[in-house]
Amino acid sequence: EQVPKAPVSPPKKPVVLDQIRLSLVPQVLPVVVGTTVSFSNSDEVGHNVYSSSPAKRFNLGVYPRGVARQITFDQPGEVVLLCNVHEQMSAYVLVLETPYYVVTTKDGNYRLGKLPPGRYIVTAWQEEFQSVAHPVEIKGDEMIRLDFSLTTRR
Repeated sequence: EQVPKAPVSPPKKPVVLDQIRLSLVPQVLPVVVGTTVSFSNSDEVGHNVYSSSPAKRFNLGVYPRGVARQITFDQPGEVVLLCNVHEQMSAYVLVLETPYYVVTTKDGNYRLGKLPPGRYIVTAWQEEFQSVAHPVEIKGDEMIRLDFSLTTRR
């Protein structure tokens, strides 16, 4: 039996991913398919955000502080972001087909709000580990605890 997909509507305004102190912030940005991301540069130096990931290939070119450039993520998947000016800069955009997602706290905890009854596959993702997926069924207004053990990617 297939898990039904939830209708996904991207936000009307762009989501911001900033460049601050030679870092891309946030490090991991989950978005739904069709979301536009605005790549702001708040640093004193120029940056070039690009990706060669199959889900979205792009190159924004070098641009200075105070400038933002936008990309719409129209295919699901993991998009690795890099800066060809500063090799230590990297981040991830996870383009999802569901509106049900959450980013964990620094200690790895999470709480995914109320989900409608149904069958779901809950996936844990972290850039240094293999993704782990667990099926879960929500039957009503119940709370389910789901812990994940991740293993290093090889």
